Amino acid sequence: MCIRDRGVTEGGMIGGLGWMGILNDDASASAAAYLIRLVTLWFGVGVGVVSLAIFRARMRGRDHVVEGGSDRV
Repeated sequence: MCIRDRGVTEGGMIGGLGWMGILNDDASASAAAYLIRLVTLWFGVGVGVVSLAIFRARMRGRDHVVEGGSDRV
């Protein structure tokens, strides 16, 4: 699989890694590019899960019903 068969972002990452001399062979640069994409995606998901857990822990036991159209809880 050559660079033209991949997405624009992955191609740019692979080209940049080769241009900077970090990873010169196509297979290593491809693996690094896809690993970076995978890790950055799941890092965001993990931060969201932790944030949701903290939010739920803080909101536990509070009254969530708003009466009379007021914004106060």
